[in-house]
Amino acid sequence: MEHVRDFGTRTMEVDHFNPTLKHPARNRHGNLIAATRHCNGFKSQTWPSLDKLAKGLRFINPYEEKDYGLHILENLKTGELVGKTPAGRWHIEMLDLNTEHLVQKRLDRTRLANALKKCAYVSGADPTNGIYDALTELLPAVNEAILSKMIPVIPEA
Repeated sequence: MEHVRDFGTRTMEVDHFNPTLKHPARNRHGNLIAATRHCNGFKSQTWPSLDKLAKGLRFINPYEEKDYGLHILENLKTGELVGKTPAGRWHIEMLDLNTEHLVQKRLDRTRLANALKKCAYVSGADPTNGIYDALTELLPAVNEAILSKMIPVIPEA
């Protein structure tokens, strides 16, 4: 577990995607991924058994699966992640992705994004007025609040 960088409330670390691999495969680029300290600590040395793999229970590999939406969606009303597949549900559970502080961060991000949209609508997002400048200053706060840019949201009915 190597420390990478502290992003305010989220300390990022290097995680071994498959912790059961032996050296030198264990430290190859394709097995090293960025993970929050929370997720890395919660996952620890966990890896699915052959029985679990046969049932589709596995971690989603960020190097091979760019579209997390095949497995996971975000519920904007609750801030929780919802697994669409056995892999998605297992990934969420094994990384503790619906823990209170992560759910709160997602809700905060959604609240900020909605406030920005509302302000942009009210102001007409005219680049010549001061409201536009104020809105663009809020964008870093919204980006800081984003935990899961790759995960699509559940469409509203």
